[in-house]
Amino acid sequence: MDPDTLLLITSVTGLVTADVVTTEATPRQRLERTLAALLDQLLGWARQRPVLVVVEDAHWLDPTTLELFDQALGRTARMPVLILLTSRPDTLPQLSTHPHLTRLTLNRLSREATARITSDVVGTPLPPHITEMILDRADGVPLYAEELARAVLDARTDDELDHPLHAGAVVPLSLQGSLMARLDRLGPAKEVAQTAACIGREFDHALLAEVTALPKADLTQAMDRLASAELVFRRGTPPEVQYTFKHALLRDAAHESLLRTRRRSVHQRIADVLDQAVTQGAEVSPEVLAYHCEEAGAPEAATRHWLAAGKRNARRGANVEALRCLERALRNLKGLPDTIDAKRLELDVQQARVPVLMSFGIADQQTAESAERALALCEELEVTDRVLPLLFSQFSYCMALARLRQALEIAHRIVGLGESSGETLPQLVGHRAVGFCWSRMGDLPVAERELETAVRLAGTVEAPDLAFEFGHDLGITARAYLGDVKLLRGELAHGRRLAAEALDDAKRLDHTLTLAVILRNTSVFEALVGNCHKAQTLASALRDLCVERDVRQWRYLGELLSLWASFRAGQDVTLDQIWEAFERQQESGFLLDTPVNLMLVAEACFAAGDHGRSDRMLQEALTLVEATGEIWVRPELHRRRACCALAATNASTQCAERWLSNALHEARRQGNRVAELRVSHDLARLWVERSECWKAQDLLAPTCGWLAECSDLHDLPEARALLDAPPVA
Repeated sequence: MDPDTLLLITSVTGLVTADVVTTEATPRQRLERTLAALLDQLLGWARQRPVLVVVEDAHWLDPTTLELFDQALGRTARMPVLILLTSRPDTLPQLSTHPHLTRLTLNRLSREATARITSDVVGTPLPPHITEMILDRADGVPLYAEELARAVLDARTDDELDHPLHAGAVVPLSLQGSLMARLDRLGPAKEVAQTAACIGREFDHALLAEVTALPKADLTQAMDRLASAELVFRRGTPPEVQYTFKHALLRDAAHESLLRTRRRSVHQRIADVLDQAVTQGAEVSPEVLAYHCEEAGAPEAATRHWLAAGKRNARRGANVEALRCLERALRNLKGLPDTIDAKRLELDVQQARVPVLMSFGIADQQTAESAERALALCEELEVTDRVLPLLFSQFSYCMALARLRQALEIAHRIVGLGESSGETLPQLVGHRAVGFCWSRMGDLPVAERELETAVRLAGTVEAPDLAFEFGHDLGITARAYLGDVKLLRGELAHGRRLAAEALDDAKRLDHTLTLAVILRNTSVFEALVGNCHKAQTLASALRDLCVERDVRQWRYLGELLSLWASFRAGQDVTLDQIWEAFERQQESGFLLDTPVNLMLVAEACFAAGDHGRSDRMLQEALTLVEATGEIWVRPELHRRRACCALAATNASTQCAERWLSNALHEARRQGNRVAELRVSHDLARLWVERSECWKAQDLLAPTCGWLAECSDLHDLPEARALLDAPPVA
């Protein structure tokens, strides 16, 4: 194994810190390389001999480990590898669908099979009345049968076993009773087992020695006793010995057998030992420290460690794990008195939680509530320097719900913060937000000016963690938004260069929501200007990213845009598929650009010959535009209504001309030269058909001149052809 691969694996297993690994790679890239390295090891073994991989208690797998085995199922399809995962039936691991994946439900054992287990444990057949009682109480569960049989073997003499009257006392009533009986017979080793259970199902000798503070000989004797009783399994040689409780239920029984006060003190002792190890340079997972503080009844320390764990997971792109840790932090906060310090700590947790929630759903109510609570805490604590990311979260929430006017008010408030303080960061955030609002509200020159200001300011801000603080990278997304505006303004080469640079930077950063934002926005704009191939490429990448990294809000937007582009390309896609993707996207709660999405569905209906349905959808989209303020799409909606008017059974050129005239006026007002070209082309064609060629040429000449370099706009060659065509006699 090469040194870089070894570093990746030791980092993910906690043997070295992530900082030791090359810093050129982003957290997600490191994770992907680590998973690839582990799978390469597995495939390397499989090339030499068949490999069996057994994963017990798969219901406890964390999302990252589950991703590893999901990928393994895909990469080992044609290799001599058998992966066996066992899980509780009510909490099955969520794996992707693989054709070679088989799910087997294990039923309870028959009485005959259960009887064989009891005989194997005892070594000789038990008296019939004892066997029958074990079979009744085990109820076909192998672990229960084994433990009950062992309890019978350890607890009573042969004379008692033979006597039917003593059978009820000999056979414990439950598994818990059996496990407790075995622990009680350990003598002094019972306390060691209880302390070990507080550490966890797996524990090492060195930590146990530190926590118990027993003489070396006494601890060794106790562990020998536990191992010989088959309560724990031992691996390795002293002093690097690792132990594992035989079963999680056995560990739980030992843990719960401690009185609450004693159990808390043991967990506190473990936390103290681990804290001391951290101060001496050891790498201890904050989740482990948080758990022991939680069990010790120390909610403040537990909250701080869960917060640290959440931040660490967020930085490595593990947002599911990050959110779980931050939720645990909030639960522990409830155990603190209502003090200023507790509120400051809650503010830390809520502020870390907001950008993580945004990765799952910018428009989710939970995201908004978390930001509102954090803002209220800022006001109560008179903390003004932490308001900015929270205001930006509220802005993003309003934008996601297509509340553009409300979003613009927040954007101007952010600009005001920057102007009053003289700080660059709030000015960057504010101008970017204002520019994005106007790009949708139909004033492209203002949007262009604001976004150019944001891009310029982004070059002066040195803050590498902005993506984690604000939910996505502000500088990269500002450049992408500016590229989209340049595109509509007719500067296609400049716009596409900005968009491509932003996409490349987002891929290098590999921050999930940053990359998703750029793919979403750019694919929508490419669809709007009619570049189906580019839109499909970007939309497919968006869909795949959302599936892979659980970005729920745009999963079906990527699907919708990809299906629309495939339909336009003549591929085998049905209207029902497109409509279903549209409805699923609406269900996500992210409502911005709904008029655009509805317009694309309408276009597919028009292409399929259902002109009436297409026109009704366009009317609905125009109604939405008036309600939300998404004026930028109005010229294209008017243009497409004109197409429907011309395609109607009682085709009305006057009606179509009125729609096109409205569209042209709106496109010019907005400064949208791409829309102006498309509308002018349709209107000029209508005039040519009416032998009004001079009007068509007067209309097209300036527009074609502005867009002379836009060779990939499919309307431009057709417009030039109309412009150059000889007058109709």
